[in-house]
Amino acid sequence: MNTDALKSQRRSFDEPDERRKHPRKLVDEVRFQGVGPVLRERFEPGWVWSETTGKTAATDLCEKPHVGYCLEGQMAFSDRDGKRLVVGPGDVFYMAAGHDAETVGDVDCVWLEFAQIKGA
Repeated sequence: MNTDALKSQRRSFDEPDERRKHPRKLVDEVRFQGVGPVLRERFEPGWVWSETTGKTAATDLCEKPHVGYCLEGQMAFSDRDGKRLVVGPGDVFYMAAGHDAETVGDVDCVWLEFAQIKGA
């Protein structure tokens, strides 16, 4: 990608391009021309991917990889082999495709998710 052609841009989650409400989850998306979206996702306590999104997607595990930065709360990921990874405030994370996820504790988990991974 030729980044010289990109123009500087500023966006705010106060005015997202799109807001999506799901069971126990809120997603605000801002888009940058030529770069891709940044998501702010808020997961309520008790949110579990396989019990919410998984039913809609008709798969047992999330097949999308994620690159993000956790702002608040905690999220636990479990991969196909049962390995568990918990992320919390200040953690930058990559979670490979093929995982379940759940909010840990009794506070919302909020993270930023960055540009989509090519080939995913």
